Amino acid sequence: MPGPACSGPSRASARFTPPIRDWPLQLLPFDPGVIDTLHSSGLRRIGEVLALPHDALGRRFGAQVPLTVSRLLGRASEAWQSFEPPPVYTPPLRAAPAHAETTEALLFPLRKMLNDFALYLRGRM
Repeated sequence: MPGPACSGPSRASARFTPPIRDWPLQLLPFDPGVIDTLHSSGLRRIGEVLALPHDALGRRFGAQVPLTVSRLLGRASEAWQSFEPPPVYTPPLRAAPAHAETTEALLFPLRKMLNDFALYLRGRM
């Protein structure tokens, strides 16, 4: 039984979705077969798909299509895999000046390397 996340359009989502309602169906992240079926049914715009009952979409195309619509409208969450930085910092190989007359010539590459290392450390927190 679908929960509130898949129950159909709401007033709140209608307020936030007008910009995408006029976009073509091909922009939806569906399989090409789903897009072709929707297109052959006479649907041309995303708003027309959003107006369809989620239950009907689920019966016709499976649970993934109404779930994707709910995610597009912000009513269902997406599970993202967290990023775990490597345990040891390995700086990328960069061309450093072979010979520097002054310390100022070393400032740019050193700043870049320190910035990269700081980003790595922030990711480890």
